[in-house]
Amino acid sequence: EKGKRMKSNLELFEANPDYYLNTEHKLPTMSYLQIDGGPLYVDDEGEHRTCIAKMFFFLKGLTMLHGVSIVRHRLDHPAWPADREAMEIYRGLLEHFRFARPLRKKLSREDTGGWMRETFEICFEVVDRKAHMSTLSKDEAARLLEHRHSSLPGKLKALFRKSSEPEGFKNTAVMTPACPARRWPSGGLELQVWRHSTASIENLLQMPGRKEPVAHETIAKKTGGKMT
Repeated sequence: EKGKRMKSNLELFEANPDYYLNTEHKLPTMSYLQIDGGPLYVDDEGEHRTCIAKMFFFLKGLTMLHGVSIVRHRLDHPAWPADREAMEIYRGLLEHFRFARPLRKKLSREDTGGWMRETFEICFEVVDRKAHMSTLSKDEAARLLEHRHSSLPGKLKALFRKSSEPEGFKNTAVMTPACPARRWPSGGLELQVWRHSTASIENLLQMPGRKEPVAHETIAKKTGGKMT
């Protein structure tokens, strides 16, 4: 929008500057996104109001903005190598079978009053050139791809003779009732999400600005200050 709604937001600010100072939940919602404890970014609503609040708080010597919505994400970075390995196996299976797709098999679930934990194993469903369907664990699929020079039917038979409940690739997701965890489509990464419908930003002035700041001079003028 490139600042098209800034004028109307500034008019609302002039009429009710206390909107930015009170602790009640902001309506419409001012929503922010944070990843791995990093800086906060405007998520969906509140871009113009955030810009106004930053200038207003700078002039008043304030830093705490109350009544906003924050969604905090945490990635399971140690799972990246395992996820990439599973993706490489999947690509290899696509080269050797008529059809292949990753599946997520639930191994266990733990429930308590405050959270729920599920453990999954990644496996692959494949269909060979004779339309035979099989389900391979990650370890079975990896062994199959190590013997590319033998015939596929023979490799499959050899795999199932050797197979004895391999541990396979597992990942764990932790969820709370109000904060469902999300995973990437490949199923190899854990993404924990915390949602706070009414939260506070402690260091509003340290929030990263947009690449294309909107109407800073106008905001400074309306808030009684001067930008340098």
